[in-house]
Amino acid sequence: MKQFEDIKKQMPYAESEDYLEKLIASSTENAIARAKQPKAKVVSMRVIASIAASIAFLVTVGLLYMKVPERQIALVQQTEEQLIAADNGPIDDFLNTLSDDEAQLLAYYDIDEIPEY
Repeated sequence: MKQFEDIKKQMPYAESEDYLEKLIASSTENAIARAKQPKAKVVSMRVIASIAASIAFLVTVGLLYMKVPERQIALVQQTEEQLIAADNGPIDDFLNTLSDDEAQLLAYYDIDEIPEY
């Protein structure tokens, strides 16, 4: 086995000083050149097309849902008339005869004990 002292103690990759200076100089020049260039705001045609398509979709969906067919309104009116015409029970008759103040008092009504018969 090799001894620890026999192993060479150097970095596996070595760069020359000249190479490092050239690399730093070229990187600095590139950074300065890029900083001097104005940043152009370029909007691609795909972005414009996708925005236009989404706006058109939203407008179409909005118009379809805002338009309520008269047939649906007639069906709702028929069901309300049928509910009104249905026979009411005694509790419904009692609740329909209450004033607003009496109806509010019903919420505060409390039974202390339920009588047993």
